[in-house]
Amino acid sequence: MAEINEDREDHDKKPFDGPKPPEEKEITVPTTDPESGVFHKREHKKCFAYTAQTGCDKNGYVMDVTVNPDNIHDSVAFDGLYDKLTEHNPEIEKIVMDAGYKTSWISKRALDDGRIPILPYEKGELSTV
Repeated sequence: MAEINEDREDHDKKPFDGPKPPEEKEITVPTTDPESGVFHKREHKKCFAYTAQTGCDKNGYVMDVTVNPDNIHDSVAFDGLYDKLTEHNPEIEKIVMDAGYKTSWISKRALDDGRIPILPYEKGELSTV
């Protein structure tokens, strides 16, 4: 850090402050169900909850489901559902997903497996990657 600040001073720049200690974060864990996650969205009150992800066929029938703590983002929980779906249904060719799954990792995983990911492009439109 001393070398960096010396170089910054040589170039008429302000020196960096030292590394700041990380702020402590308080995590609320329920006593009755420690596996659930905190749900808080806009004006809703905070509560402990789960989220269910479903994989459906083209007719809307549920093919498989996973249940995760609600504080886990959809894109993080994707792998569990994807693994279950593709294990039981290897014939799947296209995967239609909402904006919560629009990440490069998910698209790459589907493409590497020979499947076509179909994701939202703009309001009301779908796009293939």
